Amino acid sequence: MAFVIDASATLPWRFADESTPWTEALLDRVAGGEDVIVPAHWPLEIVNGLLVGQRKRRVTETQVSEFLEDLAALPIRMGPAAAPSALACRWPPSTATCAKRRLRPAPRSWNHATSNTNSVVIAIVPFRLR
Repeated sequence: MAFVIDASATLPWRFADESTPWTEALLDRVAGGEDVIVPAHWPLEIVNGLLVGQRKRRVTETQVSEFLEDLAALPIRMGPAAAPSALACRWPPSTATCAKRRLRPAPRSWNHATSNTNSVVIAIVPFRLR
């Protein structure tokens, strides 16, 4: 059975201070070839998180590019788009994708919502366009 991950489970693979045994185990499962699905907006969340990290000097542009290449090499499938076509993008995206769409982080006051679907927990991480 496939499992679903989102950006909050993926970005810790790049940011060591956010990594946990659970996120590392997920990476091992994905790298091991297990069937994984991500939401259609996942690429935008990933690039947005990386751009925020770059602005805060947590990662360099080179590290962002390398991480996107590493993610593109993993057997990750995108789920169907449920968002307007204005948010549709290709995987792997470039940092220009988020810069062009002027993405910025969601306010901290927004809480992460979770829903349980077929025993798979899906975390919904909001973002907004300027």
